[in-house]
Parts: sequence; C-alpha cells; structure tokens
Amino acid sequence: MSLTGCTSRTQGSRIGVPGKGSVRILSRSLKNDPSLVQWLWTVVGDRNWTTASHDGDTFRLSKSYPLNSVSRSGGTHVWEFTLTARADARTSETDSARLEIKLRGSNSTVVQTDALIDTRGSKLNEFVRAEKTNDDVTRIPAQLHVASIGDRKIILEIEN
Repeated sequence: MSLTGCTSRTQGSRIGVPGKGSVRILSRSLKNDPSLVQWLWTVVGDRNWTTASHDGDTFRLSKSYPLNSVSRSGGTHVWEFTLTARADARTSETDSARLEIKLRGSNSTVVQTDALIDTRGSKLNEFVRAEKTNDDVTRIPAQLHVASIGDRKIILEIEN
C-alpha cells in the first residue's frame, strides 16, 4: 500500500511521501497545560534513514538510502520525534519537571534522553515551548529548531 497522496481524515494533512530531496514534518500538540506538555513531530522522508543519534539537545537522522533500494535494508522513512515534559509530582508545578525526548523510527530504532529540569519558577507550558508548530515540507539537509526549554534549543537534524 502506498502513502503517496494520502490524506489524513482526522487532521486534513497530506501524509504522503514528499518530493525528491525533501521531508514532510507533521506537528501535533498532544497536551499543553501547566502539568504536562507533549508534542509529536512526524517525519516522512523521500528516503530511508538507518541511524538515529543525539548529542545533547540535537537529535539526528543520518545514513540514508533510496526508498526502493533492492540492495539495502534496515532503515525507515517514517520517524516520530516526541517531547514530553511532566511536572514533578514531588514538587510544585513551577519548580521542576521530568523531560523525555525520544526519536523513534518505524523500524524500532530509538534514541532518547530523560532528565529532571529546573523550570525556574515558571509554569511548565511557558517554560517548555514548541517552536515548530505547523506542518511543513522542507529541503534536506535540514536543521529544525522544534522546541525550546528555557534558553535551550531542541534541534532535529536530518541529513541527506
């Protein structure tokens, strides 16, 4: 079954494979309140990536090959990038939060980070902000500033 040209009935967004040299980014707010902030960015590529990695606040897709390759396997062209920040139940909603950032491919590859963050007296949904909030098609290589956590920038890099 091909995804090309498909349209999501619930969200009205085109989810098909983008044009050559591009990725489609679908941005969804799953929850945004003072105790829980959760965003999901779905990446649909014109190629497969085999490697996901992260270095600090930068998450990266790399080592790509063509979608219909007969000589390579193991990668995927669909990835989910999820940011979840949950107020720490042991403290005030404005003191600290548990942060989880995860990059997961439909091939079961997962990289993630999990940490406690100091919200510096701010409400969680003001301290953790999505920067990439609209669906988009962008050329690759790409460096996308998807969210901010205080002064920190959460970056998704997508290599050729």
